[in-house]
Amino acid sequence: MCPSSTSSSKPAIVAIGDGLIPIREDVLRGRAHRVLATIVVALFFVTLTGTGLIDTFFPIPAPKLAGWEADEDAERRREAKFSDGSLASLIEYDRRITSLVRQKASSTYSRALYKWFRYGNLEVVIGKDGWIFLRTRIQPPKYSVQEAADLPATRLAALDRALAMRGTKLIVVPVPRKCILYPEYLPLGVDPMPELDAQFEPALLRHGVPFAPIYEPFMAYTQQPNAEDEDPLYYKVGTHWTPQGELIAAREVARMSGMWKPSDELPTTITSLRNRPQEFDLFGFAGIEAKLGRAPELAGAKDTASFVVLDANDERIPREADQDEVGEVALAGTSFSAHRQLAQFIGHFVQKPVYNAAIPGANPIASATTLLEKSGPGLPKLMVLEIPNHYALLFKNLALIDDLLSICYPPELHALTQRKNWWLTPDLKAGKRVALNRRVHLTSLKPGTIAHTGEGILLVRVRGRLLGKSARIFVKSGSLYTSAKWIPHSGETVVPLILPATSGETVRVSVESTDHSAFFYVSPESIQVVATFDPERAWHGKTRSGDGAETQIEFEGLDVVPDHASFVLKLLNKKPPQQIRISAEVDGTWQELGVFSEMAAGGSIFVNLRSLGGKALTQIKASGLPVERVAEAYIAPLVTSEQ
Repeated sequence: MCPSSTSSSKPAIVAIGDGLIPIREDVLRGRAHRVLATIVVALFFVTLTGTGLIDTFFPIPAPKLAGWEADEDAERRREAKFSDGSLASLIEYDRRITSLVRQKASSTYSRALYKWFRYGNLEVVIGKDGWIFLRTRIQPPKYSVQEAADLPATRLAALDRALAMRGTKLIVVPVPRKCILYPEYLPLGVDPMPELDAQFEPALLRHGVPFAPIYEPFMAYTQQPNAEDEDPLYYKVGTHWTPQGELIAAREVARMSGMWKPSDELPTTITSLRNRPQEFDLFGFAGIEAKLGRAPELAGAKDTASFVVLDANDERIPREADQDEVGEVALAGTSFSAHRQLAQFIGHFVQKPVYNAAIPGANPIASATTLLEKSGPGLPKLMVLEIPNHYALLFKNLALIDDLLSICYPPELHALTQRKNWWLTPDLKAGKRVALNRRVHLTSLKPGTIAHTGEGILLVRVRGRLLGKSARIFVKSGSLYTSAKWIPHSGETVVPLILPATSGETVRVSVESTDHSAFFYVSPESIQVVATFDPERAWHGKTRSGDGAETQIEFEGLDVVPDHASFVLKLLNKKPPQQIRISAEVDGTWQELGVFSEMAAGGSIFVNLRSLGGKALTQIKASGLPVERVAEAYIAPLVTSEQ
């Protein structure tokens, strides 16, 4: 290497050529240099050994997981392998979360980053004035905005229908995310995607799901003049809403329930007290170990208002009353409701005790499942389901509803298909037992046999016998797999068809078990599509020819569409038209119900009329379908457990 005009005559340290950085030969010359090198190496190994011994003999407890987090952690540990490095990653993760040395050192470091630089770790986003947001609740969804809103809304519509079959009314409380209520505190360049939350309530409305409309009241509260002087709806460095948010939500729930009473008719009152400290759980996510006494100073957060409910004698009513039995009104949800005041506030506005089944740290559907299992046959008349929007829109889109639905349906449901409607595998046709050493395809419904609008109007029922520990039935309809656990000792499992299948798609049924030595016994006649409506109590329509290739259908004696009713259109065994457009005239206006195509001869179309419940029906029209190709048309009410 040729020296430049700025180089010195001293030997160069860096040699360019092979890209390596050689060590100068004179670095370790001399006794002092060697002693220093020995001390540095010794200190390195002493530190490494010492911290390893401390973390081994004095580990901190691992965080306790619950709900979906516990399920994901168990799945991660079950699938960890040495060959792909996932086992090594799991060991490193366990050492990291139980390391006492790491906790002490990282807490000091994280506190300094937060206090002086407003910077956090990968789990949080720290914004203006020290506001902290969870990163997972800001990340974009896996789907488009429309799909992210429609998929959980469709699943909730199926749950609403299943609970109605048991005599329970559902009201969903979709809690807006912190990041869209307070975007002004986010760092520059962070997009909270407010359109996600803005589209969720309209999606619930389209699918006929009863919900407490709190998005607009929440947005109006945060955007009012001098909003910064009011109590926030979320804690500054907390993951949850404040009592002010719970109070607004409870008022909307009561209005939707039909039990709302004006304040002058209520024997109880709600009084505000300014003595509630902030919550600081996001410090933990940020790796900051802040003692409770010093946390408010670090966060720069003032106390917020708390509320107490007083009886007619101005005596405080306990926040959570004794709850030995599930009553007429019950609340299911997450840590947004558990050990908080939402249940108490709802009880104040409806003047009924509210059983609080919310579980901290759990998926809201897990809480609802626990509530139904505890209730047994005597379900509450009203179930309030609190769902933070990040669960619905970002975290698996409420996939656990599939298992909850499978335990909701009454046992006797009307079968709509026969053996001839299914393509059978050779083993199933021969009645052989099925070895569950992998996911095994059982059968497929012939394309065009059914078309439907989803939302659990139809179910796939599988009857059989399992020899083994566990199994899961998978059903693919449209672009979505739904599944349900095989219920031990029941002899059958039902899986709802959630997404619409309007283009003659097939329905595929398969079974899988984590016990690879298990066997499944099932006959061709034991797999059927069944209805959640009752054809035997149906209103049969009178058909006549309309303009061009069009069938008009009127229903005598049916002035108002029953809640959760279904419309069924059966085709004759003739070649059907390429496309059938179904619409209804209700309350003097036409509303499209769906467009169906690629139907097979003799196929059937099933439409959920939930969104038309309580409206006056004049007629239903099937455009593109000549009347001579219609076998039958009727509107059927929902099957209920009282029948």
